[in-house]
Amino acid sequence: MPITCKNCGHENRMDAAYCGSCAWPLADAIECPQCKAANPWPQNYCNFCGAPLMQGRPAPSMPVAAPSPPVSMKPVAPSPAAVAPAPASTSPGAAAAPPAEQFSYDANFIWTAAAVAVVVSVLAFTRLWDLGTTPPVIVPVEVAFIEVARQIELGAEIGLSHDLISGSSTAYAYVLALWTNLAGDGIGMTRLLSGIASIASVGVTYLLAATLFNRRAALIATLLMAVGVLPLTYARLALPASLLLVVEVSALYLLFRAFRAAEGGPPRLPLLIASGALVGLGLYLDFAGIVFAAAALCLWLREYLSGRVDPRVLGKRFAAFAVAALVVGMPFWTAALADSPTRDGVSALLITQTPRYLESDGVMGQLRMATGSVVDAARSLVWSVSADESGRGGGRIVDPLTGLLVLVGLLVCVRRWREDSHGALLVLCVVLAVGVGLTRQEGMFARLIIAAPVIFTLAGYAVDWLLTWLKGRAPTLGIIALLAVLAATVIVLNLTTYYAHPTGKEPSLWTGTHIEHPPPSHPVAQKSP
Repeated sequence: MPITCKNCGHENRMDAAYCGSCAWPLADAIECPQCKAANPWPQNYCNFCGAPLMQGRPAPSMPVAAPSPPVSMKPVAPSPAAVAPAPASTSPGAAAAPPAEQFSYDANFIWTAAAVAVVVSVLAFTRLWDLGTTPPVIVPVEVAFIEVARQIELGAEIGLSHDLISGSSTAYAYVLALWTNLAGDGIGMTRLLSGIASIASVGVTYLLAATLFNRRAALIATLLMAVGVLPLTYARLALPASLLLVVEVSALYLLFRAFRAAEGGPPRLPLLIASGALVGLGLYLDFAGIVFAAAALCLWLREYLSGRVDPRVLGKRFAAFAVAALVVGMPFWTAALADSPTRDGVSALLITQTPRYLESDGVMGQLRMATGSVVDAARSLVWSVSADESGRGGGRIVDPLTGLLVLVGLLVCVRRWREDSHGALLVLCVVLAVGVGLTRQEGMFARLIIAAPVIFTLAGYAVDWLLTWLKGRAPTLGIIALLAVLAATVIVLNLTTYYAHPTGKEPSLWTGTHIEHPPPSHPVAQKSP
């Protein structure tokens, strides 16, 4: 029978000493005489302030009851020793314990504040510093979107597609036209929109990870995401990937908030409507929004199969979500069915339109080719992928240490797949990897941006799980040193990788090559270094 945590209600295995969700001690707790924190029974010193716990340790054995004296009807007056207060210690070495108010800001608060400061500093530096010269050149896709934005700014009639961007949606160009009209059309200011969107996506990822697990896992996930090469690359390019990321992670956060809203608490309907509207909005930013919409539907299917909610109630909630998504996304689907550039742009991204697929021998050859592409997309989430269909050396979207943490998080989620958060992350990983894997490899990393919140949440959860396991088994200073080494290693690996190749070691994976003739004479391009 599992042990239920008294703090959060999470069910833990019988031999667990700490809760796997909130790290609350599950054994008989000893209260620290100085900071009043709860510590498990075997501890000799407090995990929070280091004070000895001998004063707060309960007696190890039950006292033996003395034989009862004969019962007498005559009242007995209490002895003076029984009612006299205990004399205060007068030994010169004894010192009174400091008041608890002195420790209101304990070590946890200090380290949390330090971690938040590191995350904010890294975000500000990596997203906003020197955007005009890093990357040093404007990539062709940036030039194409900037040119379309300039035409929109000049009043040209442009629909949801344009030849310059090979049938891709022009929604980002509309946003870019409004932004450059307000902030200026210098390359640094043009890219600043992506930097701000990337910072917002990291903040919402913290809320998502805290909703799925706890605040410690969320803080670690946001630090890893702040320096991650994948979100960092698109945070410094005038492309729709960062804007799609903040829309997607906001939709996920609102959806999980709605799933977990308690009866009688905040109303679910506004959360579901907002989440559905964001799913529909993502369709206009990139065709990867279609894959994300499929992942959201699979989350609803998992919620139905779990049986936690009556099917009729769940149907009403899904209707609110689906109607909002359909209303917002209806113009996109209408254009995709009626407008040949939009339809051709979607079909051109499918793996079935690639030369290697068309030249495969029979159905089995095509199946092997499609399966290999899906495996490449899944492998790129934890390690690396081949650069293109000819098999040249590929790129990496996570550093080796973060990739190892993602793999550990996946293994823990597989072991606990029946639990809500773990199962939901597994569903997202599978659907996103398969969906993106069925598209061509050019520009594949831009489409994999929708998996960034999932993989960094898995990595943060893996570190949190490791810290929970180490608590009580390793000294506090050793754990702090381990965290410092992990953080320094991840920061150095990612920043050196990015600044060595600001648009990726193999640019075709990051920005694509399907735009063959970008306009070379745009004023912004002439301002680039």
